[in-house]
Amino acid sequence: DEVVVKNVNPVLVAKDSFYLSGAYKNEYYGLLNTDSGTVIPKLKTSDFDKANDTISYIANISNGDLFWLKRRYSYRLYNSQGLMQLEGYYNDVKPFYGDHAWVVLPNESNWVLIDYFGNVVSEAWGKIETIAYGNNIITYAYKDDDDRTMYILDSSGDVDYIERKYDIWQERKCDKTISVLYDDKNRVIWPKDPLIECFN
Repeated sequence: DEVVVKNVNPVLVAKDSFYLSGAYKNEYYGLLNTDSGTVIPKLKTSDFDKANDTISYIANISNGDLFWLKRRYSYRLYNSQGLMQLEGYYNDVKPFYGDHAWVVLPNESNWVLIDYFGNVVSEAWGKIETIAYGNNIITYAYKDDDDRTMYILDSSGDVDYIERKYDIWQERKCDKTISVLYDDKNRVIWPKDPLIECFN
C-alpha cells in the first residue's frame, strides 16, 4: 500500500526499532510505525478535519515504546502498538523521564508531575523548565505569583534547592540584584556571605 509521509523528519522513538512519521494510508491518518506498517492512531479520513486537526508527537526519553500524541489541542499517551496507555487527555506535556512526566491537566493552567498510571505526585507549579542530563532530569519551577523565587526539583518533583533574588539584604539596599541559593531546609548555601555579595 502506498504511504504518503507528511513529516520529512521522522523521529526515532525506540532505539534501533522503528520510526514514527506523519502518514496517510488506506484512508487513515496518523503516525506510521515503519517497522510494522501500522498507522497510530487510526483516524478515518472522514473524521479528520484538515483545516483544524493536527497530529504531532513527543518521544519519551526513558521508555521509547511510549509516546505522547497530540491531536488538535490535547495530548494522549500511546504505545507503539497504538494502544492508549492512560485514560483522559492533557493540555500540555513534557517527555517521561524515569517514571514521571510533567503535564497540564484539563481545565488547568499549572504543571503537575504524574506517574505512568496518571496519578499526580507533586504540587502544582505555574511555570517549569526541564533540563535532561543522561537519564536524569532537573526541573526549574516557579509559582504563579512569584517570579523572583526559583525552585530546583529532582526527578520525583521534590525540592532540592531554592534560589531567591534580592535587592535588599538585612534591611540594606544592595548595589545590584543578588541571587541566594538555599537547600531544602532553607539554609544559605551560596554565596557564603550574601551581604558582601550585595555590595561587591
